[in-house]
Amino acid sequence: MSASAPELVNEHERMLTGGFYAEISLNYDASIAQESSGRPFGIEFLREIQLSKRDVLDSLTEARTNFTTDEWKEFLLRPVGSGLLCILVKIILNMRRKS
Repeated sequence: MSASAPELVNEHERMLTGGFYAEISLNYDASIAQESSGRPFGIEFLREIQLSKRDVLDSLTEARTNFTTDEWKEFLLRPVGSGLLCILVKIILNMRRKS
């Protein structure tokens, strides 16, 4: 990754707000580590796992226009995955048992 730390923060303005933000791969340069004030670690790859920009709702609204209702529902539910489905099934089964 060629972006410097300040560029990354400017590009992803919510990066330093707390919580888990991204998965990163670091690289290490042993020659820089030997320098007295060297910073041998650098970011090789960054993948956001939280919303990184304040205007994300505007982007989602614009993107929504490219999908049918069924496609949009599938798009929104796919990341939820089978884990949530299993939880919902357990809740429904427990509710049925109690009634």
